[in-house]
Amino acid sequence: MGEHAEAGDLFGYSLATTVSATDVGYLVIGSPGEDAAAGPDIGMVVALYGADLKVSRFTQDSPGIWETAEPNDRFGYSIAAAGPWFTVGIPGESIDQQKGAGAISVFRASINVDGIPDPKWSGGQVRNGLGDSSAEAGDGYGTSVAMGPCCAPASAPNKPASAVIAVGVPGEDVGSITDAGGVQVAQVTATGGAAWHAWITQDTPGVEGDAELGDRFGQNVGIVQRHATLPPSDTLGRVLAGVPGEDAGRDVGAPVTDVGGVAVLPFVGPPGTGDVWLEPGDGVPATPADHVLTGLNLFATRNAFYLGLPYARSTDRAVHSYPWDVAPGGVPTESWRPGAGGIPPAGTAFGATIQ
Repeated sequence: MGEHAEAGDLFGYSLATTVSATDVGYLVIGSPGEDAAAGPDIGMVVALYGADLKVSRFTQDSPGIWETAEPNDRFGYSIAAAGPWFTVGIPGESIDQQKGAGAISVFRASINVDGIPDPKWSGGQVRNGLGDSSAEAGDGYGTSVAMGPCCAPASAPNKPASAVIAVGVPGEDVGSITDAGGVQVAQVTATGGAAWHAWITQDTPGVEGDAELGDRFGQNVGIVQRHATLPPSDTLGRVLAGVPGEDAGRDVGAPVTDVGGVAVLPFVGPPGTGDVWLEPGDGVPATPADHVLTGLNLFATRNAFYLGLPYARSTDRAVHSYPWDVAPGGVPTESWRPGAGGIPPAGTAFGATIQ
């Protein structure tokens, strides 16, 4: 299983790092294109851990992991980690015979008796009890995942016991609107259980905009719990949802296709309370144009989130940093551009990957 490099493995397509409860470092690597006897693109994840970099390889056919490896599951397409936990996205997973409905699996960063990180729980739309609980073909639940540490004891603020999770579902149909997209918010409890917090679409009351054809709300996501020793709340917990398929200008008769945008929302309480929307020309320093795909390239930390614009006009390509409490239309606090500040001028997709 995964002993040799093969064409299309996509080893390293997703990455995350974390530290176990016993201070063992983990590097978790996704290889969603891994083939096996079960078929093509079943996917695989590799965990490197410890000072001597021990290796653990696992797929959905490994002991205790939910479901079985099937063609095009793409186990490991997305990975996120926080505290002693990590989450693996499986956007090609078939549920109730719905191909590509998607799912996630949550693991403890601790090697069990089977020689793999300990699997704790898995889920998709049919298991969360919130919003649209129907798994549909092509939903792509788990296309993107993000995690943030929370709920550390006051005596050890750097030892978070729990973590919050955002799951992107960009292929979600909202009513009759195809691929409008959605975001699921959950929490890994201190005991490794699941607590589901919110199901968010652009039709959720208070959320900016409307669910529209091909918006792909949640194509990329971020999440933060800004105080490590407190439980999630509407002021401390924020979700970042990229909406690269958002169109603009329809109300003034000059539509711009796939200009995109970013929604910043609380994940406890009504998701639309305190909603902030950023897009080119309104908070994002770029000219609205076709296929900018704003929101496709995101990265989040506890103090800020980062937005890449690799597909904007050449003079607008940049990476911008925003505070989590940015106001509607607020400007970035810092920006990086090709040819400025020691950054080489070459490169046509600056900001396509941010870490």
